[in-house]
Amino acid sequence: DASLMREKVAADLFREFGLISPQVAFCEVYVDYGSGSQYFGLYALVEEVDDTVLESQLGDDSGNLYKPEGDAASFALGTYSDSEMEKKNNKDEADYSDVKALYSIINSNNRLKDREQWKIDLETVFNVDGLLKWLAANTVMQNWDTYGNMTHNYYLYNNQETNQLNWIPWDNNESLQIGKGSGAISLSLSEAGEDWPLICYLIDDSEYKQIYEAYVLQFINEVFTSEDMIKIYTNYYELLKEYAYAEEPGYTFLRSDTAFDRAVDTLKSHVKNRTYAVESYLN
Repeated sequence: DASLMREKVAADLFREFGLISPQVAFCEVYVDYGSGSQYFGLYALVEEVDDTVLESQLGDDSGNLYKPEGDAASFALGTYSDSEMEKKNNKDEADYSDVKALYSIINSNNRLKDREQWKIDLETVFNVDGLLKWLAANTVMQNWDTYGNMTHNYYLYNNQETNQLNWIPWDNNESLQIGKGSGAISLSLSEAGEDWPLICYLIDDSEYKQIYEAYVLQFINEVFTSEDMIKIYTNYYELLKEYAYAEEPGYTFLRSDTAFDRAVDTLKSHVKNRTYAVESYLN
């Protein structure tokens, strides 16, 4: 990330939109091997979900916290495995019943036979509204390295007040760009088939799709506005420029000072393009 700011900006946007999301700080990193400090460059320091995020944002961290990774993280039929639902706490209990329930319900035949009961069952174990809200924000800002393209980069937390699993985004440094390879999925979410049931099966439902689209509009109108984002990018550019320019060969991936400048300009163009994309999609 030549702009050095996507990780922080994306995490802050999720939190501003009312989602659980880590705090992120910019840090100058120096390493001293014994002959004086060497500047290693500017880094993003990300709050760990299994450390302080849950307690500070939900007031409780006693529920099961998972970091899915691998095929099971898709929740597609036939993929479930305890070993790919890494427990970050409550390990001694080895209780996976909450994620197993979500897996069973999302792939249940009731989705086709009795959709209303399927939705009741799903919402009993999973914060569907939170997923749709994240999906709207994530798809508007674009992020290719997450659910819908990749089977990682999120947590699931069982909120003890609701007994629902909640979606928590993670590792956002590839956000705010079209992406690599196949790129970020489109606003229609049409690329996400049955291999991604937490998107496909929800968006197939007209009520859930309507909620998703309402959140898309809310995010672009209230949070991810061109005016606000250009101010944010400009402020961070002024804050970080000195440290970006000071990065040294052998300790940085930045090829030049202008690489940082161009990356920030690209972020500003990106938010304008996303406004046009949302207008085109919803109209």
